[in-house]
Amino acid sequence: MDYAGYKDKLIREFKSFEQNDAVFKGYLNNIKSGRNVWLNANRAVERAGEKVSMMLRSIADSCPYDILRELTAEEYRFLFNYSANIGAMAQEITNQAADIYMNVKFPKIDDSRIDGLLEILLNDYNSNILLSTSEVFNDGIGYNIAQDGINELINYNSRLQDQAGFGTYMRRRTDGSCCKWCDSMADGNWYGKGEEPADFWRFHQNCTCWIEYKVNKRIDIVSYKTRNGKMSRT
Repeated sequence: MDYAGYKDKLIREFKSFEQNDAVFKGYLNNIKSGRNVWLNANRAVERAGEKVSMMLRSIADSCPYDILRELTAEEYRFLFNYSANIGAMAQEITNQAADIYMNVKFPKIDDSRIDGLLEILLNDYNSNILLSTSEVFNDGIGYNIAQDGINELINYNSRLQDQAGFGTYMRRRTDGSCCKWCDSMADGNWYGKGEEPADFWRFHQNCTCWIEYKVNKRIDIVSYKTRNGKMSRT
């Protein structure tokens, strides 16, 4: 099979996933209904990340290395953007709940992160360092790429909304099934933009934490003043 054949196989498999995976569709329906939008958005992108990892595992043993490398890069970039789009659904509902009608903006993908991850993955695969294809294209990689997409969307839009004078707040959440470090990061506190603690945006492999975001109505610009050349709340 050539590049086009493998690419077509991946496209058809993902479309089938979108149309037939009841769990994934349930998460999307919850977002549209306004139920725990950020939790459901994260679970949806994690599910998509699992599927992408599964698809890559299914072709890795038969696919020529050069084709596998190109397809892996394309699938991870697709997953980042796909996850950001699901995050945008949650962002729009969050905005509407606060009676804010500001267009959602999409972050630019961090190509250096994708390229660096790809280099590690495929070098290991090509060198037979790891024991199996499952260890190279594990679900944890898909999780992290998917999380990057949704978290970068939150990070980017919270910065724009903060600059526009809205009250922007976020907190890290966990379902308690991850690890002690995640439990310590998910302290239940809401943080304003720029006030997040160190490592707030850091997620380890197979991490099941998520960022919850909320925004308040416009703050009177008179309540802002310039400090060191930056606008900050007084």
